Amino acid sequence: MGKMKAISILNNAIINVPYYREKSAIINMKRCTCEEDFDSFPVLKKADIQASNLSIISDEYAGLLIKSLRVERTSGSTGRFINVYWNKDEYNSSNMILWRLRKKWYDITPNSKCVSFNSVLNSGSNVYLPESNSFSYNKRRMYISKFVLDDNNILEVVNSINAYKPEWMIIQSSSLTRLTLYLIENNMKIPSLRYIELNGEVVTEIDRKVFEDFYNVPLANMYGAVEVNSIAYECPYHNIHILEDNVYLENQIIDNKSTILVTSLHNNAMPIIKYEIGDEVELGNVINCRCGTKSRTIKRIIGRSADTVKVKNGDYVNPYIFTYCIEKTNSVFNGIIKQFKVIQLSFTTIAISLCVEKSANNWSNAIKEQLLSLLRQNCKQYNFEFEIEISNLFDFDNTTGKYKLFECQI
Repeated sequence: MGKMKAISILNNAIINVPYYREKSAIINMKRCTCEEDFDSFPVLKKADIQASNLSIISDEYAGLLIKSLRVERTSGSTGRFINVYWNKDEYNSSNMILWRLRKKWYDITPNSKCVSFNSVLNSGSNVYLPESNSFSYNKRRMYISKFVLDDNNILEVVNSINAYKPEWMIIQSSSLTRLTLYLIENNMKIPSLRYIELNGEVVTEIDRKVFEDFYNVPLANMYGAVEVNSIAYECPYHNIHILEDNVYLENQIIDNKSTILVTSLHNNAMPIIKYEIGDEVELGNVINCRCGTKSRTIKRIIGRSADTVKVKNGDYVNPYIFTYCIEKTNSVFNGIIKQFKVIQLSFTTIAISLCVEKSANNWSNAIKEQLLSLLRQNCKQYNFEFEIEISNLFDFDNTTGKYKLFECQI
């Protein structure tokens, strides 16, 4: 069903959108008539959108009519912003799919008071960066800059959130880690919260355990992208269901890594078709879940496909192997590792920083030995040398407000 809708979206784009007319002419396809035609259509990349100079917008909105469209902007975490244009009715239809599930699974509606952490904000057709110390309010939403959780501002953030009394929170894992550790250390709570939604970053088992233990409310991972809105959503039984009424997903194998192509099933104003989103994602099978949903699932979201470990012979290693070893170590020591970061310093040297509970500092050597043992067992074919240190809480990326689990410095 999803693929047939995707084919319909493509045919509409070939007629009405200059970018897709040009691509179809290059491959001599006047119309997508079957699944094989769709499969062979060129992949859309971020660079294509950035270089399109609005040729990816439908002719229906030529000239001044483009001002009638809603504009969403990506965070720019891969280097440059992308403006995404939507017909307002189609945008609402796309989002309604997620809202129905929020209500069904977690009793969250558009009227439930929410606090969200943002790198960019939208006001009508305008997009702007929030001030680093700004809080914006309305009756249903409190907006906070992602860049505000530093030592100078975090107490004000907590007090402002508690004064607003939100029922739920939309936040990235790294931001929630910083907020949570501050609350724990200062014996503070956010008592009004009854649901937390994580997005925008890989959520490690270490982080998740900390969040669940401290907040004791339902926690769900919403996997999405500004370019297409929501892609998949975690139900109360911890299955991440692909939202097949909103997007069509395809597997793509590049350099032995499983990435996805995503097609928006709602945006005809700026069609996003066979879009290489840049994440390494492992798709699951169709399941009949206890939540009542029958759909394909996402087994694992590993992260940006560009975030790979490089070895001298030109091969690549997924840094998830280090995450596995760290989380295995954490299970041995009853969850005392609260955050970590992996940095590739050279083709042979991997540095790992661990943030542990203050009370666990006496266990530092034992933690290092356990982790080193696991790393050597699981990475012996790569001949890596490991540098392990116990560190303080790590900083965000200054430009994106995100925290990267892995960084390659080669």
